[in-house]
Amino acid sequence: MIPDVFGNNNSFFDGFIQRFIFICPENTPLRFSRVEVSDVDLSYWNDLIHWCYEIPLNIDTSTGFVIPKILILKGDALDLWESFYNSYGELSTILPHNISGFIPKLYLYSLKFAGILQIIKGFCEKHTCDVIEEETIRCSIELTKYFFGQTGLVLKLYRDTAKKFKEYQIRIVRVLFEIQNEVKNGKLELSKIIERYRQDLPESAQLTSEKMRNILNNDFGLSTQRSTGNYSCLVWEKEKIEKLFQQLH
Repeated sequence: MIPDVFGNNNSFFDGFIQRFIFICPENTPLRFSRVEVSDVDLSYWNDLIHWCYEIPLNIDTSTGFVIPKILILKGDALDLWESFYNSYGELSTILPHNISGFIPKLYLYSLKFAGILQIIKGFCEKHTCDVIEEETIRCSIELTKYFFGQTGLVLKLYRDTAKKFKEYQIRIVRVLFEIQNEVKNGKLELSKIIERYRQDLPESAQLTSEKMRNILNNDFGLSTQRSTGNYSCLVWEKEKIEKLFQQLH
């Protein structure tokens, strides 16, 4: 659990919090237990650690430094990790910064998890292998997704309970602010709002015309109009829209 002082924005923007992975346990009463960790349970992990220490190191005789052991992703494993990397890269464009900022670190953690799983697999099979299989990467990705979900749960504990805009709503208000000079006769073409909104967004995050109208009408309490020729526009209600700008800032 992170201290409450870490809940402010500065700790997210300086990259400190993103270095950690979190677990948010269920809120259940703590109960004293007399059950001990058995020697049988400990022996597996003790044997694993001893086995790891027995893996010989390659030393660069000219420098005295250890030569790193490079693990390679097999072709299908690399394909799977590339797909994971790209899908989370798209996701980062639509998430709030305090969550999307964890994604670059999660890429690294997924590879670290893969390395740990590869060592455990080698211990069970009693040999080392420098090539990581698809199943190992699949398991490391599942672990990464789990901890990403846990991060979301932890951050909810520090979220301001006051009503706030959702990320897509913030983007829409910013678009209105940026193109307000294109209002003509008290109206702003809906197609211009949608065009600006869709810039640099993955296809999965884009909004249809109908969805945009519903958000403007229902979420923001604004008015839209339709006319012949599939032309739609936002009625520029200055006072209402300026209040939205003020709420955003």
